[in-house]
Amino acid sequence: MKIIHIIFPLLLLLVSCGDEDPLGPGSYTVGDFTVVVGPDSLEVRRGADGTLLMRSDATLGSSTDGKEPPGLAGWRTATVDIKTAYGMSIFDETAPAWQAATSLQVLSAESGKLSLGAGEGTITLSTHAKGVLAVTVAPGKAGANRAIQSFACGANDKFYGMGAMVHGTQHRGEIIPTWTSEQGIGKVRRKFLSDQFPLKGDIHDSYFPIPFMMHSAGFGVLVRNSQRGLFNFCHKDNANRWALETW
Repeated sequence: MKIIHIIFPLLLLLVSCGDEDPLGPGSYTVGDFTVVVGPDSLEVRRGADGTLLMRSDATLGSSTDGKEPPGLAGWRTATVDIKTAYGMSIFDETAPAWQAATSLQVLSAESGKLSLGAGEGTITLSTHAKGVLAVTVAPGKAGANRAIQSFACGANDKFYGMGAMVHGTQHRGEIIPTWTSEQGIGKVRRKFLSDQFPLKGDIHDSYFPIPFMMHSAGFGVLVRNSQRGLFNFCHKDNANRWALETW
């Protein structure tokens, strides 16, 4: 079972119930923040002023072939052929369409933990440490080795971090893998998988990748995973959402 651990610094999860049915859609107080659960969406807002920090929403949709990130969350079982030379690697992945979660259900709400059913999988929000919220996405499909969660892209959203990157410090529009690699003799933006491999590196090849992103809205995301992952920052093929994928 693959699990995404997403850490949001500055968010403190202290779940309590308001006037709504605690096992139904509604707003849940999370320390100084508000978690809003809808039938097909999940929001985290700053409690003081209601500023939206993140939103997963099934209605953001996916591509017609199901290859682009789903609007909410998803999983699939994929195979990959890895070619390695001189410390660089290329990944030729064969993957079916994402099995997308299109609805949410509150399974339980207790102090420090909120569990949601996401289609056949689950999304759990829990207190990780003071000022930190852990979001765990667990696939419901047996044998799944890929998991993903998506978030809506705002017009002014900017993304920073990710370790040693040469293409720039702001990453909107990029898909950045987290995988340690040699640099090659110069770098190119590869037009196809083996373009100038293994002589030159891709612009995203990094000797020091870090799966940590800083968002312009004032929070950060750390993906706790030692395997390869992909940070999709509002790429042109899915410009209305950014996504975190783990292998």
